[in-house]
Amino acid sequence: MILHPADMQHTQPTTPTPTLPGCESPACVAAFLASNPPETSVATGAGALCAYERLDADGVAVYVREGHIWKPGIQAVVSIGVYDGFHKGHQALIRETKRAARARRLPSCVITFNPDPADVLRTAACTSDGTHVPSATEAASAVAVEHTHLMSLAARLEYVARTQVDFIIVIPFTWDFVRLSYEDFFSFVQTKLAFPCELHVGSNFRLGYKGAGTIAALSEYGKTIGMDVHPFALVNTGVAGAAGADEPDLCTVFKPSTRALPVTTISSTYIRKLIANGHVLCAARALTRPYCLEGTVMHGRGKGASMGFATANILTRPDVCVPAAGVYAGFVLADGVLYPAAINMGLPESFSSQAYCALHASNVAHRGFLEAHLIDFDGNLYGRVVSVMVIAYIRSEQHFSSTDELSRCVKANIAAIKTLLGGARKVG
Repeated sequence: MILHPADMQHTQPTTPTPTLPGCESPACVAAFLASNPPETSVATGAGALCAYERLDADGVAVYVREGHIWKPGIQAVVSIGVYDGFHKGHQALIRETKRAARARRLPSCVITFNPDPADVLRTAACTSDGTHVPSATEAASAVAVEHTHLMSLAARLEYVARTQVDFIIVIPFTWDFVRLSYEDFFSFVQTKLAFPCELHVGSNFRLGYKGAGTIAALSEYGKTIGMDVHPFALVNTGVAGAAGADEPDLCTVFKPSTRALPVTTISSTYIRKLIANGHVLCAARALTRPYCLEGTVMHGRGKGASMGFATANILTRPDVCVPAAGVYAGFVLADGVLYPAAINMGLPESFSSQAYCALHASNVAHRGFLEAHLIDFDGNLYGRVVSVMVIAYIRSEQHFSSTDELSRCVKANIAAIKTLLGGARKVG
């Protein structure tokens, strides 16, 4: 190994002892894992969606659960949303939708969109009147928004399917939808897809061109077509002792600091902010499961293996939210086993990062690049897609003055993570 003076001149010796923010203390992590075992969040085999038959309704994907029959315009109790992250609020909304469906002896139905309407609207918003028709290049860039999603469409469908709703409908959100009124939207839905006798949505829900379909507007419109609109009160994070809080022990710290958060609504945006600031355990509580990234294992520098702790170098999807740079405790799923792992987000922990950046400029610019040391794993993962569960923040990025210093710190991280997370967990 060659030490580059230019890389060393601005470094200071660092202590290898990892520290956890108070909200991600060992006791908090242990309590979360005990009530939310990570192995239960992993889909085994084909997953819950395999219990659904996929049909095509003029370009709209309709998933029908076993034992049910779908036909265009079937009466149903319907919920509409993007469901990115499928967090506590989403789960509560679908539970209420299913309860109402049982009460009316009708099928339950979830309608979602692909791509996320927000991605398309970001480009549409660039014009003053919304009449601009984008080129193919603009349309493609609109949906290639970096680090703005919590999960892929496949993951969204899997988690919705786990609720055992009767129908799942995925409407392609095209540029034609940007200027579609909410009246025209429901005219299409009720004739081609499912007639919503009841509509269950979040209390801040808006639909249609320029968001004109507010709860009030939809309620009035519903009277004309026989659709009851039920706004669902948004789920709050809760703070210890707060009146009405549904999650008394939810972390009240926004990032590893002493700044506290007030009670706030759980939303996909809120969770993205937590993750982007490194507060992954807070995000996990709002999600009811550890935040999970998928990525492809690539060949890396080989530095870790030479020091006795080989790492998997993983490139994630460009549109998925990534945690702040730093070191995290988590799990990596390989061959049906969740291995505890020391996960480094961002630039590699190295005394020669400048040289690395020069060789891997595209990966560094992508930002969704991580290194994971799988504890007690022995195998080859090159070229494979793996799932990475990020459980708890350990410490911020560090720059090292020598291989010895780097090695001591990484070994201390690994020891702390083994104590924090325990051993490997079999899935299924």
